[in-house]
Amino acid sequence: MALASAAIPAPSIGTNPDSHNLLVNYPTRLFLQGGWAPVSATATVGHVSAAITATPYKVVWTMGDGSVITCDNPGSAYNPNASWDAQNPPPCGYTYANSSADQPGEAYQLTATVYYHVAWAAGALGGGAMADISRSQTVPAYVGEVQTLEN
Repeated sequence: MALASAAIPAPSIGTNPDSHNLLVNYPTRLFLQGGWAPVSATATVGHVSAAITATPYKVVWTMGDGSVITCDNPGSAYNPNASWDAQNPPPCGYTYANSSADQPGEAYQLTATVYYHVAWAAGALGGGAMADISRSQTVPAYVGEVQTLEN
């Protein structure tokens, strides 16, 4: 009951550049704008209360082009007030090798799935681990290609 009542959110995907403006062979920072924090809930039946805590431990990024990236952190957005060198490589990132122009809707489907360890405790009854759970979000990732000319 405690797990069912826990407000465990779906992740909120962030990318730099924005997922509508990604480029072939240009690094993409992957990060969560939300959905990476422990969540607790309690349920009581009669005189017994049980609490659960769900703690995120990894995010799996399915890039839409067949690649999968696993990160043990939520990543971070690019900070325009910090030096490039101080922020690279990003804690979680990916570089698309191909344009999404041939995909349905001209976009890859970028999915972030956050996995949580769940623990329970019920006073004198003890506690322990429960099965892991996950939450996902998918957004379109538009990857364009830029050509340059040499003189």
